[in-house]
Amino acid sequence: MPKLSLLERYLLQASDNKDLFVEKFEQMIQMRMAEDRGEPPNTIANMGGSPERRGNLLRNGTKAHVQAQSTYSIPRDTHEFETRVVYNGIPIPIKVPVAISPETVGDFSLIQLIQTFGDPHAKSPQPFALHPHLTTAGAYTHPIIVLANAVLTQKRIIFLGHNRPSGEVAEAVLAACALASGGILRGFTRHAFPYTDLSKIDDLLKVPGFIAGVTNPTFENHPEWWDVLCDLPTGRMKISNRIESAPVTEGLAQFQQQNPAYANFVGSVGNSANTASGDYSGDAAFMADVLRSVAARHGEGVIRAKWRDWVEKFTRIAAAFEETVYGASALYIGVEEAEPGNESVSGHGYVWPDEASKLKELAAGVMRIEGWRNTRSYFSFKQVRSSIYMKVLSNIN
Repeated sequence: MPKLSLLERYLLQASDNKDLFVEKFEQMIQMRMAEDRGEPPNTIANMGGSPERRGNLLRNGTKAHVQAQSTYSIPRDTHEFETRVVYNGIPIPIKVPVAISPETVGDFSLIQLIQTFGDPHAKSPQPFALHPHLTTAGAYTHPIIVLANAVLTQKRIIFLGHNRPSGEVAEAVLAACALASGGILRGFTRHAFPYTDLSKIDDLLKVPGFIAGVTNPTFENHPEWWDVLCDLPTGRMKISNRIESAPVTEGLAQFQQQNPAYANFVGSVGNSANTASGDYSGDAAFMADVLRSVAARHGEGVIRAKWRDWVEKFTRIAAAFEETVYGASALYIGVEEAEPGNESVSGHGYVWPDEASKLKELAAGVMRIEGWRNTRSYFSFKQVRSSIYMKVLSNIN
């Protein structure tokens, strides 16, 4: 398989073009054919930069390919690498995704997840029980935002599919992991249980912040077992009345102390500070954009790209929050001093039009950020950023 860079994977994931990066497949095939011919290694190595050399390459699945029975062929769709595995003498065709992301497991659909819980909410909105980590836009926060917040802040999540196939609840669990990950954050699938039952409840409850799929309706009658229940048949979500309250953290206290004028915006679920009339968190505008894309049939790749942008924005705002409160952030990777010739340019990271807008958005998201800062995905992300920083330093030196 051809190796793609990070940005090339993002492009391929978001595009429906079946010929995107086809030249990388062509280069790879030319190198394999040269190896078969016994050409010198230096000649083969130089082919990596020669996309013009196409030779007699055939598109997989075409009539010419079938008749020629060529060993190597260009895939019909560059999103998938097609090959065969011989099992008991039988060649079994398989397809391997070319561009994959962390926490992306299985053949799920974010569009299906959004429609399952978004359509009932659009037709007949029902208020949520308020929780600062989850209802970041008030009692009528969009259910998908509630779900994303729940995964980010490591809540116990149950997908209930009574009288539904187990595969359906499994796909919902895997979609929720990818939703909050965006291909950027990690640590969700390791504590995900695509399908479980009552016989394993004791073991399940020992796992902090699990995401589980079940079909037994008994789970709904035990709110002490979960923090958020997602009912697939009805498309409704419910926040448990037994959920732990959000603690007052050091970061929250310091932010309110440093910015008393914006203290009322913090955790202001249910009032005008975080509703549609004052969408300082940006959640309502983001979901409106996602729903427009779904209605316009923009495709699964586009929706996943939008969620990746949302998660990336969240991590950058979290870094800005840490710098504002603590003076530094473990999530920021860069140099403190300006590059030569850019001494007049100050600042870094996420940019706001003015300081007031920055403090309003930080205040609107402070509870979600503080809830995330004590989770597995936060510490994993911090380690990843630290390793990137060390690689950058080693390359500079």
